[in-house]
Amino acid sequence: MFWAEKHRKFLNILLAYTIVLALLYIIMPVTYELSWLSYFEPVRNGYLPYVDFHVGYPPLGFLPFLGLAFLSNFDLMSYAILMRITNTFFLLVSVLLVYLAVYKVRGERDAILSALMVMVSVSTISYNRHSNESIPLFFALLALHFMLDGKPRLTGLAIGLGAMAKILPILLIIPAMKRFKLAKERVQLLGFSYVSILLLNLPFMIANPFMWLGAYLYHGIRGPWETIWAILEGWYGHGGAEALHPYFEGFFTYMQLQGIYQPSPHDHAYYAWNYPWLPTLLFILGGAMLLLSYYLINEHDILEGAALTLFSFMFFSKGYSPQYVIFMLPFIAMAFEGTKRICFWLMFEVGAILQWILWMPGIYSPSLLAFMVILRTITFALVIIVLMMHFMRRQKVLKLPSFRSQSIGGLKDKFLAIFIVSILIAGSSAYYLIDHYSQFPQTVQTYNGTIDIKLHETVHLLLLKLTKGDRVMLNLTSTSPNNVFVSRGDDEVWATKTPQYDVRDLFISNELADYPLVIYMAYPVSYFKVIDETRGDGRGEIKQMSKALNVSVIDFGRDDSESLLRLSWPVDLVVSDDFKVRMMVRHFSGHVNRTLLGVSSLTANDVYDYEIFLSDEWREFEMNSSSVTFDGRTFSYHKGDRIDAINIVFVVEDGKNASIGLKDLEVLNEGRTEKLDLETENKSQISYNIYVAHKYSLTKPVIVYALYSLLTLGTTTAWLSLYKKFEKSAKSLS
Repeated sequence: MFWAEKHRKFLNILLAYTIVLALLYIIMPVTYELSWLSYFEPVRNGYLPYVDFHVGYPPLGFLPFLGLAFLSNFDLMSYAILMRITNTFFLLVSVLLVYLAVYKVRGERDAILSALMVMVSVSTISYNRHSNESIPLFFALLALHFMLDGKPRLTGLAIGLGAMAKILPILLIIPAMKRFKLAKERVQLLGFSYVSILLLNLPFMIANPFMWLGAYLYHGIRGPWETIWAILEGWYGHGGAEALHPYFEGFFTYMQLQGIYQPSPHDHAYYAWNYPWLPTLLFILGGAMLLLSYYLINEHDILEGAALTLFSFMFFSKGYSPQYVIFMLPFIAMAFEGTKRICFWLMFEVGAILQWILWMPGIYSPSLLAFMVILRTITFALVIIVLMMHFMRRQKVLKLPSFRSQSIGGLKDKFLAIFIVSILIAGSSAYYLIDHYSQFPQTVQTYNGTIDIKLHETVHLLLLKLTKGDRVMLNLTSTSPNNVFVSRGDDEVWATKTPQYDVRDLFISNELADYPLVIYMAYPVSYFKVIDETRGDGRGEIKQMSKALNVSVIDFGRDDSESLLRLSWPVDLVVSDDFKVRMMVRHFSGHVNRTLLGVSSLTANDVYDYEIFLSDEWREFEMNSSSVTFDGRTFSYHKGDRIDAINIVFVVEDGKNASIGLKDLEVLNEGRTEKLDLETENKSQISYNIYVAHKYSLTKPVIVYALYSLLTLGTTTAWLSLYKKFEKSAKSLS
């Protein structure tokens, strides 16, 4: 009660902020929560993270949100609510920790101002609802709190837990090493960090070390993003490698994927640097800055030391994601006072808001990205310079860490003997584990070639001797849409949902067997693309009739929804005043719900559709500047837009079918007329690359469990022997 009374003013502010934040999160729309929910789909299907597939976060950055997915029964709205409640809790506790840290150093008034800067951050409020950044922030601030209170064991524990939510909090080891001068305290600090990290990773290390390692290796190999170094490299995209590489590739170990994909300057997940020396330079400069930070900071200015360490590292980091503002901004609020704090906060916040706006639909601009990156880089540089000047004014004597005050002593010391024996046991165990894992084949079997196929023909590829748990990645490319499926007896193991030109997906074998890969040519080869959107509840047919096409659409009536077939002719033009699309259409038979003629606007990222009213006779239809969409927009809306496709869409009702004739399709623009090709061909060629990777399975489990036990016991005993030795030395000195 006394504590609450003492901090009543701030607690009232925090309560009001909690209410406002809760109301905002009630009305804010669901956005990236959907992406998070999709990350957990493999678990929903019975696969274990870090064991069956790798993810992009350490355990505490992934597993808590996986638990929320199960609590919500994978319902999007329920999951979004639970995720926002969780993140709100961690953010509120983090704000409280910001207040308490500054209160201990500079008093109540400054503590409230620092906390308010975090509270009113628009970017923090926005990103916090759908990111995991507030969890590592909580542990980092908790470590800072224990540092100020002089508790090395709890500091080490908090740093270890924070690093297992996101790696960044591990950097707080640097100011912690300066805060705790005694060798015994440093051993406690490092030991508790190590043990917490080891215990959280150990189950996954044992179950599948290759998948577990992929969660960490992934970040070292990916390209730069949204930093000055990315701009210098020429990468003006974001850091979402999943845009090129879908989640199913996580079922291959990262080492195996490196054998499948060659690095490319256009592939962010497997990036080939235009300047190969740049990542090495960034690593060296980043390491040098961390070493310089260690030299400069002292045991008293903990808030400033933590900020200098983190910002020094982030300045030379190759990537920066928008949600990082949640983690970085509180350290600006805590490290500075007066106008400097407000200026840095404003610069950082403006940059974060611009980064937020940048990726909204239709807003992206390379020049805006460059401006935002430069503004943030300047802010980081100024923060680092001002903090360095702060420590230089302290006239600090630069010294390396030392254990001189409590030396280990002679070789006859029993603690030293225990330490040496423990290190030998741990080292021997690690050596044999590495040797054991090196015998597991990381190579990927590859099948490639070409197949000739005819319309409505089926061909088979036999995948021989797959074992249970084998991952099979399919990459098939064709000039026609094909249905592809894998079956065992009457069971369908895997299938495409609709006919595809390019098939890229994965299935996992469920038994030791030969698996037939069946390919069916569903549509003819044509200049136009055929997009079947029936989703398995229907099919389409296209037949050449002289110079006309007969298009049939059949809905099977199984899902109470209509079926449609889209034909799309690629074009590249800018809409002018005389733009027209003309075609001849005849309704042969059946029940057409509606037929649409339209264009895809690359500029506006939109589709303009004009309904065609059919009759029993050939009739010419034209889309021109007087055409109006269903929502009342005139075609002038798209004047000046770049058009990348002309589309015709045929829609039939549930359980119905229709056949429609089409001929003489042409586009008029800028005084020129272009006829669009309607011809088809009933033969196709399929190129395939099929990759098979064996799942890791634990061999000689008793030996492996024993080795891991010895590794854990050896490293823990070595740490405890050091701690006991320094504790004994301290007592003898006193």
